[in-house]
Amino acid sequence: MIWHVRKALAYGIVVVGACCVLVPFTYMVSSSLKTMLQAVRVPPVWIPRPIVWRNYVDIWQQVPLGRVLLNSMKISTLVTLGQLFSCSLAGFAFARLTFRGRNLLFMAVLATLMVPGQVTLIPTF
Repeated sequence: MIWHVRKALAYGIVVVGACCVLVPFTYMVSSSLKTMLQAVRVPPVWIPRPIVWRNYVDIWQQVPLGRVLLNSMKISTLVTLGQLFSCSLAGFAFARLTFRGRNLLFMAVLATLMVPGQVTLIPTF
C-alpha cells in the first residue's frame, strides 16, 4: 500500500515538473504563430486566429540565422576538441606523473571545477 502511494507521489512530482517545462514552451510556440498585437494581448490567447506562418519566413530573411547557426557549430566544435585535448593531457599528467606541487595543482583544478556556472555567468558575458 505504501509503495503505491510513493509511486503515485513520484509520478505526481514528475507531471508537475513536466508541466513547468511544457507550458512556457507551448506558449512560446503559440506566440511565434501570432501577429504582434495578439502576442502582447492581455489576457494571453493560447490558440492564435489566424495562424501566421509568415513569421518564420520573416525571421530567416531579417536575421542571418544560417550564419549564426554555422558560427555556433564552429565554436562549440572547436571548444569541445580543445577541451578533450587539454583535459586528456592534464588527466594523464595527474594520473601517471609525479612532480612537486602535483597535489596542490590537482586541488586547484578540482576547486575550479566546483565553482557553479552561475558564478561565472556575468564575467563570461
